Amino acid sequence: MSIVIGPKGPRGPPGPTGAPGPDFTPSMTSLGSNIAIVTDQSTVNPEPGKYYRSYTSISNALSNPSIDHIIVHRTQDETIPVVTRTITITGIGTPMTLTMTGSTLSSNITIRRLSVNVVNALGTLSILDSNVSIRQTFPSSSSITLKRCTVTVDDIIPLAASSMTFQACRVTLSPIVPVLADVDANSEFISFNNDYTYLTEQLPTFVSVSIGARASSSNDIVRLPGVGPFSVFPGGSSNTFCTSMTILSDDPNLEVTDNLEAVTVNGKYSNSTYRRADWYAYPSRTITSSTVLSPTDRTIIVSGSNITITINGPGDGRDYVFSVDAGTNRSIVLGAQVISLPITPVDLKLIIIGSTLYQLAG
Repeated sequence: MSIVIGPKGPRGPPGPTGAPGPDFTPSMTSLGSNIAIVTDQSTVNPEPGKYYRSYTSISNALSNPSIDHIIVHRTQDETIPVVTRTITITGIGTPMTLTMTGSTLSSNITIRRLSVNVVNALGTLSILDSNVSIRQTFPSSSSITLKRCTVTVDDIIPLAASSMTFQACRVTLSPIVPVLADVDANSEFISFNNDYTYLTEQLPTFVSVSIGARASSSNDIVRLPGVGPFSVFPGGSSNTFCTSMTILSDDPNLEVTDNLEAVTVNGKYSNSTYRRADWYAYPSRTITSSTVLSPTDRTIIVSGSNITITINGPGDGRDYVFSVDAGTNRSIVLGAQVISLPITPVDLKLIIIGSTLYQLAG
């Protein structure tokens, strides 16, 4: 059977029309309604499709509750009102000076690449890569973090039920400021990888702490004028810790006190030398009654009678300098070993080797 294909027939009638589709009415609202650009130019109304909103002041941008990121590109300095919410403020170009008059407990503020005068702050405040001037106080319940900033401190920073962190900053204290911060028992101060310069003619102190306060310093550099001694965490307790601090001073006989480890003073410290003439890398401790030495005690002054000094091991390689005044019934105890001290003044150098104390010459 053969099939023959004939010529093409005529086009058939049109088929039925499909159902109507949804109306095409695209939204032309801003694609970045939470972003504000602050410039020196006049304010203009938002244009459809813009990625930001334009303002001429940070205060105006803050007044818009939908804005949570402000980009600042302006030359005029500004003082902003009390901040009550979460906001990020970032500077581009030459940094203008932003003065903060305050913030509330519910605020969470992040500031980058600006010059900032901090007069008052409550809540959480983080400042990064900025020039910062701290002129007054932080109320209680504050959480302050400064990272990679150049900081000028014009008044002692009091911390009450608050926390403060300095990280990789260059900090200069004005001549009238002998103490960086005053930390109460419910507060915390953390410092690491910073460079501090003191200009005071008074006896300088790193941070003053109350009993119970938490404070630590790690890998910090402290530059001091020719005054001393220098206290790191006076008034503190076991909650304070300092390690790998480098101190540069015009005083060749500077004495450093408090709970320290591995402190370098004018390059005079090594792992086996804890005391040189009129200079202490570790703190000196005066003992007037029976006590147990802490792991960081190295230079001990014994004053009085009826004193038992206990050393807890292990401490192989740890050495001590004892400066003993006149008195009776004094002894040093390490495990079962008891060393009786003479009744006359004496200086002793002792070292722990294999859980036994040995006296060093000189």
